[in-house]
Amino acid sequence: TTTYNAAVQNATNSGSLYPNLTGGFTTSLSYKGFSASALLSFVSDVMRWNNEDFYNENQRYATSNQTVRMLEDRWKNPGDVATLQRFDIPRNFTSKDIQDASFLRLRNVNLAYNVPANALSKLGFVKGVKIFVQGQNLFTWTSWRGLDPENNAVYGRFQYPNTRTYTAGLNVNF
Repeated sequence: TTTYNAAVQNATNSGSLYPNLTGGFTTSLSYKGFSASALLSFVSDVMRWNNEDFYNENQRYATSNQTVRMLEDRWKNPGDVATLQRFDIPRNFTSKDIQDASFLRLRNVNLAYNVPANALSKLGFVKGVKIFVQGQNLFTWTSWRGLDPENNAVYGRFQYPNTRTYTAGLNVNF
């Protein structure tokens, strides 16, 4: 537009870097030696600068990986409604790069089996045996387009995401 409106264009409310609500919840159950537990954590109403989009949607960095949005959601003809500018117009930092970094993450799941004491009676020195498998950071629900919404930085810039880890184990008590 060529019309400047000071009342509208001199300020913007882009949200807060500090979440309104942070927390988690856990659940567990057990039955006849089997047990299962899960931990979920969440952050709500937090906005962060996604610097990854600037590089992934910028024709100046066409030698690096580009997002498919470069082909599908780019302005091409008069009347087009698109997220990205024409290919010959440089991509600049804009407020569209400020994104909701709220998330719900399945932080931990643990499945275990405790061997019954009567099965261990032949081994007098063993008091308990527990076999388990667990997974950490299994899934994250978020609208954040970067690698990981959970980060202490003001902006997302290709930081390594929380690792997904699988563990199996055996606890033996003497």
